[in-house]
Amino acid sequence: MEHKIRVYDSRELQRQGEYYYITRQRLEELMKKVSEDKSFVSILENQGVEIHFMHGGELVKYCESESRRRLKLYKELLEEKK
Repeated sequence: MEHKIRVYDSRELQRQGEYYYITRQRLEELMKKVSEDKSFVSILENQGVEIHFMHGGELVKYCESESRRRLKLYKELLEEKK
């Protein structure tokens, strides 16, 4: 059975029916731990993937910046195509 994950504001991981609930802080802690795991990093590096862990606020800023950059590139490509 596939489980869905929802983030909520308590520190505990709880299961209610088919959902698991986890805090944003705990999710960030787990993702950071995974991104520093030597075997995980090794697998990704062997595939040419670089890992740069970003916490919530930093990730939001990065995604917004990338979105603006891509939008600009797409507009330039559309203009060149005309």
